Amino acid sequence: MIITKDLSKKYDKITGIKDLNLTIKDGTIFGLIGPNGSGKTTTLKILSCLLKPTSGTATINTFDVQKNKKEIKTIVSYLPEEVGLYEEMEVREYLMFFADLHSISKTKSKDMIRNMAKKLDMDKRLDSKISTLSKGMRRKVALMRTLLPEPQILFLDELTEGIDPITRKMLIDWVKEMNKNGKTIIYSTHNLHEAEMVCSEVGILNKGKLIAFGAVNQLKTSFRSETLEDVFFKAIKYKED
Repeated sequence: MIITKDLSKKYDKITGIKDLNLTIKDGTIFGLIGPNGSGKTTTLKILSCLLKPTSGTATINTFDVQKNKKEIKTIVSYLPEEVGLYEEMEVREYLMFFADLHSISKTKSKDMIRNMAKKLDMDKRLDSKISTLSKGMRRKVALMRTLLPEPQILFLDELTEGIDPITRKMLIDWVKEMNKNGKTIIYSTHNLHEAEMVCSEVGILNKGKLIAFGAVNQLKTSFRSETLEDVFFKAIKYKED
């Protein structure tokens, strides 16, 4: 379970998030939605132990993000929106390199890479240089790298941004499959239709504050809306009025 209490982060005079209180249950796909600058990425970076909060607390499976970084990094993997890939390496070489960094045996690494590549229709591109790949293929490689340490919890930041519909569906289907197999996933996205399709619960952020939180169907009932997109705009308008 992921719990934040009054979690805040300031960058000089700019507020990243303010007094964020969340409870995310194990085994869910939880959506973080909001406009640019709303605090989604800041939240993911704090939970991934990449940023230190200004105040408040956050725990993952009872581990504190400030006191238990080592323990958290063994159960969490974070895929940022922008990932720097090693352009001149081949896909298989790149993934084997990161598997070695995680102390995964070569035999296991080869099996994992082969299985993941097959699921993502990348098995014929394992010996291609990363520089030759499309944006969608690069996203697949980045996701495979994120999954190598077999995390219990995945933080995915704009997983499908700017990629073609076929690749988007493939990635979304795999996210759902991973969730069915027990992984807890925080899914940050601008795509409200996608969030409604993928997530069982969502938190709506605006200007660093949590303005709505709950199961998608419950929010639609509360806001008398037929879609999550309508909920989103009503929530933002309500808080600004």
